[in-house]
Amino acid sequence: MIVAPQVLPELHRQLFALILEELEEGSEIVNEVIEVTLEGADGAVLTRYFLAEA
Repeated sequence: MIVAPQVLPELHRQLFALILEELEEGSEIVNEVIEVTLEGADGAVLTRYFLAEA
């Protein structure tokens, strides 16, 4: 699920593509959250968190 209500659709697609590139490197996204933080006009930082079972 992606939650980014104030992001323009084009930027939303670019950020989603960035996440897909991260996943292409062979890592799995099982029970994880990926947070994307924008930095400046051209930067983004991906932070991955383990999502504990409830």
